[in-house]
Amino acid sequence: ESQGTGAFTIVLTSEPTADVLVAFSVSDSTEGALSDTALLFETDNWDVPQTVTVSGVNDNVADGDQQYFVNFAAPTSTDAGYAAITPAQLTFTNVDDDSAGITVELEDAQSSEGGDTAVFSVVLNSQPTAAVTVHFDTSDSTEGVPEATSVVFTALDWDVPHVIDVTGQNDSIDDGTQPYQIQFTATTGSDAKYAGIVPGNLSLDNIDNDIAGISALATNGDNQVSETPGFVNTAQLGLVLTAQPSANVILTLGTSDPGAGSAGVANVTFTPQNWNSLQIVLISGADDALADGSEFFQIAVTAITTTDTQYLAVTKPSVTYECLDDEQPQAVD
Repeated sequence: ESQGTGAFTIVLTSEPTADVLVAFSVSDSTEGALSDTALLFETDNWDVPQTVTVSGVNDNVADGDQQYFVNFAAPTSTDAGYAAITPAQLTFTNVDDDSAGITVELEDAQSSEGGDTAVFSVVLNSQPTAAVTVHFDTSDSTEGVPEATSVVFTALDWDVPHVIDVTGQNDSIDDGTQPYQIQFTATTGSDAKYAGIVPGNLSLDNIDNDIAGISALATNGDNQVSETPGFVNTAQLGLVLTAQPSANVILTLGTSDPGAGSAGVANVTFTPQNWNSLQIVLISGADDALADGSEFFQIAVTAITTTDTQYLAVTKPSVTYECLDDEQPQAVD
């Protein structure tokens, strides 16, 4: 089938008394083709061998090596001796150049939690004799999901690649780039050469879009507290996590100056369920008897207790507050 040729020659074994026309044909024109279908021998060339080229005919089917024949008819001649001779059939083999197989190509190996898609294609290597279904699925539906789990090829579209998008799946966990696979199972169909073929798996990555962190801010927009009870004596500190933890996260709060102000609680706990719910902590000023003016202090996350290694490494935030003095300077005589 790869443009290969065979050949045979014809020659008479004695001089004829009249022209001899030898006709022949190929038994299967889908496997072989002849350069001539008849040769004429005359009294002046009867002993000169004439050559016929036999060309293999290509197809796209993995049908193996195919045998075919060159068949002869009784020669046409007024020479009765030659008119009665029918040459013997010749046997040829057309060597196949096709093989059943499935080509899978990864065109883009990365999906993302932001909705970017990975892409792969599937195509057959040869024309099937019946419909072929290629089956596949994701190894982890929490990371990437293909738009289909099978594709069907026929004898008409076997060489047209099917392109499949794989959509990255979003979560709220800072889990970094996650590997997953498109896994293939046995191909099905009534073409025996294709049934049971299992293409190799494809390795993909889903790019994370979450970053573990702690957000801390004065939620009421007021960073001032007062030494005077009941008069702007408290402010609010809002705390929330920026990504879902894999375990409870306990934040320990501390003040840079207990003499100026402190948090109303020592610890705030976030779980994998309430990680994105804002938790409010009251910040109170500390009263003293000194006319020492406003004092500034920071409420900070001083420690993080968790088994989630991402949160053990995050920056510990702090928020600055101002404690307003409630004493007036006294004149001294």
